[in-house]
Amino acid sequence: MTYIGGGEYSIAELAAAARTDSGNMTREVVRLEQAAVLRSRRIGRTKLVEADRSAPFYRALSELVTITLGPAHVLAEELTGVEGVEQAEVFGSWAARMLGEPGPAPADIDLLVVGRPDRDDLHDAAARAGARLGREVNTVVVTPQRWQAGDDGFLVELRSRPRVPVRFQGRAPGDRLGPGAGRDPRNAPAPGADAGGRGRQARRADDRNGQETPRERRTPRRQ
Repeated sequence: MTYIGGGEYSIAELAAAARTDSGNMTREVVRLEQAAVLRSRRIGRTKLVEADRSAPFYRALSELVTITLGPAHVLAEELTGVEGVEQAEVFGSWAARMLGEPGPAPADIDLLVVGRPDRDDLHDAAARAGARLGREVNTVVVTPQRWQAGDDGFLVELRSRPRVPVRFQGRAPGDRLGPGAGRDPRNAPAPGADAGGRGRQARRADDRNGQETPRERRTPRRQ
């Protein structure tokens, strides 16, 4: 339900997100339909599945799944192999929902990364996590020095809002891993520009200069 949220997906899309085959996913969907957790409809030969939001237990179950298997869990798996990530936290709407603030399912995920990660590795990890979660992952990178100072407007506002730590798999935040660890070339986006149209060389120049992209210089959204 964390992946489905308010969307509608085919069996193939759900199977790819869950890293299983269509046969297993079909059986699981049938079981959850019988339990009134999911509902489906057909368009031609394609079966489209969505969460049954009319179920009386939908909200409670959705919150439970979000807290236990939500973005922080998936992000931890994908970020574990990224060199230079010292700390990561989910903020914004997802963090607010996970900490009990009521509201609709967020359309995207805001991720704070403290450290000096390779921007290409981080971009690839965020893309993989976004594909699994069915939502875009927006990364904001700050240096350890800036995070510790915490005296600019963006960080003051961010620290005042809900945040959920990403607990890394098999290592403590701050551990250094070998270059390229955790990258999966089969899932990596095509080389070249990122979502903002900026190429790899520009992102690496930002890394060297300790600068942030315009996308990162924003005020945390109030929930």
